[in-house]
Amino acid sequence: MRLKAQIKGIKLTDQILEMIVQRYTRNVRELEGLFNRVIAFMEFNNKNIDENQIKTLLGETKII
Repeated sequence: MRLKAQIKGIKLTDQILEMIVQRYTRNVRELEGLFNRVIAFMEFNNKNIDENQIKTLLGETKII
C-alpha cells in the first residue's frame, strides 16, 4: 500500500495505512478498493486525510 501511494504521489501516514489494512477483508481486491476509496477522497478534495476522516470514510467497524 505504501508503494502504491508513493507511485501516485500521495502521502499517507503509517497510522492511515494501518487503519486501511486493519479493515482488510477477504481478498486483495477488497483491500485495494478501500485504498482506492481513500485516494479518490484525497484527490477529489485536494487535501490530505486525517484519522477522523478515514474513520468516517471507511466506517468504524472492521470488515471481515
